[in-house]
Amino acid sequence: MLGRATFYNPWQTLGLVESLVYGDAPSGITRRKVLEEFQVYGDSVLGIHGNNRLNIRDVFKPVLNLFHSEHGNAIWKRNVDAAFHECRTVKSLLEETLVAIPDWVLDSPVVKPIPG
Repeated sequence: MLGRATFYNPWQTLGLVESLVYGDAPSGITRRKVLEEFQVYGDSVLGIHGNNRLNIRDVFKPVLNLFHSEHGNAIWKRNVDAAFHECRTVKSLLEETLVAIPDWVLDSPVVKPIPG
């Protein structure tokens, strides 16, 4: 079940691993930074591997739920789905779609959930 939680809500699930499991201080990383680093990786693997080439939808799937339960998530997902047909790079897809997500969501670090 941890795999599903990680897929559907990666920000809260994986964002707290270092502090809750290993006792490290929170990194302060933001979704914007994660997407910047993912864009470099994603664009580097697009179209490689011969006949089984990865397409943009395959590469982008792991970050589709990065904004789970956040303001702008539904609009962003619709924009991403439409952009899959036109965009050929992760960079162009992000440039076209991230306008749906407010800056305060993109720039907020992971926060610990309130126990309850």
